[in-house]
Amino acid sequence: FPLEVAVIVNGVWKQNGERADGKTPVKRMKYYQGMQLLLDILPQAAVYNFLHNTLKDTSGLINYLGNLLHRGGKGLSNTELKRLKVQKNAASQIISVLGLLLYKCNIRKEKYMEELAYLLGELLHVSDELHTLYCKIKRNGDIPPQLVGSALFVTAGEMPFQALSQLSTRLNPYLSWAKQYQYKEIDTQGEESWRARWLLWLFERLSNKVHLHMDKSIRFSDYEKAQLFIGYMASLPKKEETDQYKITGGNENG
Repeated sequence: FPLEVAVIVNGVWKQNGERADGKTPVKRMKYYQGMQLLLDILPQAAVYNFLHNTLKDTSGLINYLGNLLHRGGKGLSNTELKRLKVQKNAASQIISVLGLLLYKCNIRKEKYMEELAYLLGELLHVSDELHTLYCKIKRNGDIPPQLVGSALFVTAGEMPFQALSQLSTRLNPYLSWAKQYQYKEIDTQGEESWRARWLLWLFERLSNKVHLHMDKSIRFSDYEKAQLFIGYMASLPKKEETDQYKITGGNENG
């Protein structure tokens, strides 16, 4: 709803996923400006400013929650589950507002979903999932507090080439393991060997696309950081696509 936009934009979050508004709430966006945004009567400079501040003030939540969800979010107490529900709802609203602000800047998802920032966000997500699968199987479910993709989320927003370079080094042991595990024909729930094959396929597909755009000199603007956020939080292919992948054995051409 239009009046909710200001509440979302004005939210401030800590690195641990908790609110950090303090005693005096931030009021960068007035309530009526949410309506102005949807009516296209806000100056472009104001739209960009709202995008910049939303990214800055919600980075902690997106990084924290993405890491938690990619780990599976299991073993939480009732209190933590209640907090997780609030955080997921907030993150969903933030991602929606970021998408809206990009749209108002004439940046469409049909285009940016095939561009570097979004693809790099997806690559970090897949890396988290692969790291989690490895820990479930090789470390008896002992998953570290921070996953390999999440650990590079902030770096990716500032220095994408360096983040990709570090990712390739840190992820190498898990990729090597997955290449062996994918042929084990294991069907235990949560430890299926086809998951390793599927994640390898996603990683290779995304890596090939990222490679086409990556350059040492690249620095992300706020527009691209928003796309990185969205890519990192985006769902992996739906179950129907996963089933088709299992049937074709990873051959995109069937």
